[in-house]
Amino acid sequence: MNEMNCPACSASLTTGSASCRFCRVAVRWDASGPTIVHPELRAGVAICSIDLRREAFPGEQERVTLETFTAERTPHGAKVWLSADRARTFPVWGVRMRDQSVRTRWTAHDPGVYGGVVARREPIGKAYTTYAFQVRPEDRVFRLVRTRGGSVVECTAIVDWTPSSAVAPTGHPNELVLAARGGSLQGWVNGVGVTAIHDHSFGIGAPGLIFETSRLPATGGSGTFEGIEVCMVDQ
Repeated sequence: MNEMNCPACSASLTTGSASCRFCRVAVRWDASGPTIVHPELRAGVAICSIDLRREAFPGEQERVTLETFTAERTPHGAKVWLSADRARTFPVWGVRMRDQSVRTRWTAHDPGVYGGVVARREPIGKAYTTYAFQVRPEDRVFRLVRTRGGSVVECTAIVDWTPSSAVAPTGHPNELVLAARGGSLQGWVNGVGVTAIHDHSFGIGAPGLIFETSRLPATGGSGTFEGIEVCMVDQ
């Protein structure tokens, strides 16, 4: 029986098989060999929904003021400010799932900021593993990364910054959805599917939000998150 390598994990793959026995990715075959199939993932039953226009994020106060970080609940949502070249994650620690769909709607108020949702954030000792799906409205680009670390974070781009007309510019809201089912990761921006990829690095963890600033402008930047919704995943 002829065998080839799985395009996702490089494990041995029997010719004509519908999926990889090791990483379980679905494949189809053509003259050049196997390619990954990404069945569309859909949000299913809601696990939790937090309206940040009416309540504080779990574990956070109504107002936090620090030298490098401020957060305040406003009628428009949780307004976050970070000093330059910083990142902050807001996990929903009460939810720990393998398959999850995470949605938020947020607005960037300044250039040089980017934000979105995280999935499968898991503590490992003093470090964390995380998938993060973000947009940078100033340049109308998105990316999907996996991160590992604590005080020093290693960030690997699964999908590096990619231009998309689906991303709204600074000052306008962007709705992001990241769905994870098994090794399949899919992202939507404002209802448009922009990425579908296979990565089996991290298998379980908490959903949440993420906000980051670049080195410029030196004064840092702010954005407002309206809420977060976490659902099971249907296929």
